[in-house]
Amino acid sequence: GENDKLRFKELMSRLAHTGKVKLIGERAYMAGEEQAHIIEGWVDYVNFRFAFILNDTLEVDIKIKTENMMGAFDGDLVKVIVWPSSSEKDEHPEGEVIEIIKRKRETFVGRLEISDRFAFLVPDGRKIHKDIFVAKDKLNGAKKDEKVIVKVHYWPNRSDKNPEGAVVSILGKA
Repeated sequence: GENDKLRFKELMSRLAHTGKVKLIGERAYMAGEEQAHIIEGWVDYVNFRFAFILNDTLEVDIKIKTENMMGAFDGDLVKVIVWPSSSEKDEHPEGEVIEIIKRKRETFVGRLEISDRFAFLVPDGRKIHKDIFVAKDKLNGAKKDEKVIVKVHYWPNRSDKNPEGAVVSILGKA
């Protein structure tokens, strides 16, 4: 429940203040004395299941499963914790996004889908694997199956949630 979440947050904050855990991202903590391997890089979303984090200083890119992307989109600059490899055969080390530093874009072009209670943009970009939720009062006159531009005004910090936005321009029939 909400009370448990608040108590947990307060406890983690106290533990970080005393040095027993270390805050390593917006909502990520690390226990122990070891140093976490944290890098910054750009998201290259390969398909809907995973992305790679690109950084010129790395020998190989870091593989991130979609559920560990924290809502990052293709091209975003992110901070990643790299997990220790469980096998020497691993081609790409894996990790988890712990902070989104900079979004590549705020607006997206796509086809508008409208149902009875809500609408969403199906983005045109082949590397964009999430639809963008558009509330009915944010359609600004757009109709089903029109090509529109949507500006995102809410970015979730979980990969199982969709961003939310508003139609800012109607381009015509899709």
